[in-house]
Amino acid sequence: MGSSPSQDIQKNQKGGLDKLIKDQKKTEKQSKEFPPYTANEIERLRIKFGQIDKLNQGYIYIDQLTELQEIKMHFFKDRILYLTEQKLKDEDKNEIDFETFTQILIPFHPESGKDMKYIYLFKIYDINQDGVITLKDIIDCQKLFYSQQHRQQLGYKYLYGSLMENEHFLEKLANDIMNEFDFDNSGTIDLQEFKVLVDDLDLLFRMNINF
Repeated sequence: MGSSPSQDIQKNQKGGLDKLIKDQKKTEKQSKEFPPYTANEIERLRIKFGQIDKLNQGYIYIDQLTELQEIKMHFFKDRILYLTEQKLKDEDKNEIDFETFTQILIPFHPESGKDMKYIYLFKIYDINQDGVITLKDIIDCQKLFYSQQHRQQLGYKYLYGSLMENEHFLEKLANDIMNEFDFDNSGTIDLQEFKVLVDDLDLLFRMNINF
């Protein structure tokens, strides 16, 4: 939700790389068993899965997902783990086999549809999973994302850190977002309003992983 000039530059650079990789993948054969992955991507994911499943049991546990660098360093890591945990509960599973492993990552595949990415990103911001994004959801998300980034990058600027720990600043930020994108004045942001809030660059930058 919003970005700094330096983030915009990073997005543009990453966008160029993503396009190059995407064009290259058009020439690769798609896996019949695991679409939208290519056969080469599945081969690489099997290797990564095997590196996590050191005992060769054929499954891993949710806390082991952070051994995958793409998850460990992801901006939404904590929420990805939470949503994965909910998915496993819904399916009455405790373990993650390779098929489930690929399903968890599908929303981040460059060839996955925009609607899938929007829905997953919406769930990330919908903290209490009630189907709408509230002021509290926005505030809690900003706290969570800053806290995670702060743990990973202790060199965060002091001023930015102070702002993100300031309740009044966070409330103003949340109110500004709500006032601009709550088109029906419901006091919440639904999925359709969220799609206006999140632009294509946000989807590209946050919701694409090159496997």
